[in-house]
Amino acid sequence: MNYYIASEQGPLGPYTPRQLKLRGLGENDLVWCDGMSEWLPAGQVQELVEAMNTEMPPEFNKQRYDAVYSNGGHRAVQQPASRPEECPNNYLWLVILTFVFGNLICAVVALIQSLAVKRLWSRGEVESASKKSRSALVWCIVGIVVGLTITTYQLINGDLTEMLTGGMDLTDFM
Repeated sequence: MNYYIASEQGPLGPYTPRQLKLRGLGENDLVWCDGMSEWLPAGQVQELVEAMNTEMPPEFNKQRYDAVYSNGGHRAVQQPASRPEECPNNYLWLVILTFVFGNLICAVVALIQSLAVKRLWSRGEVESASKKSRSALVWCIVGIVVGLTITTYQLINGDLTEMLTGGMDLTDFM
């Protein structure tokens, strides 16, 4: 049932009993609804007394909601019982080494994986963050191995020496 509440401006409402409780309805506030012959104190209306005595849920925590629900949907994100104290390593230092000594393509993929680690961990997606961390490490290792292999091959075949010396014969200096 919906109730009106008396105020200095006149009747306000209609409100549900829950809405009245949220507004801070007191026992002595005058209320009226269809079927009542006169305005009564809320403390004399059984439905409102029950509503005033019910426990309200705790204050809504928007950050907690965002951490539990993702992508605007209502599907809960699986969270482990205990979250590790530290974020998994993003291996950014190794990504830089991969850019310098390794393969550029592998370095770019490793950088993308690396940048996702902290974002996922901060959203509570610990398992996904750990997977991205391991993926960044693997791409770095592969990139460095490929880069060093290509560099070694070029050194052995003289391609790199020729490139570095501008085509000059190094035996002229010996």
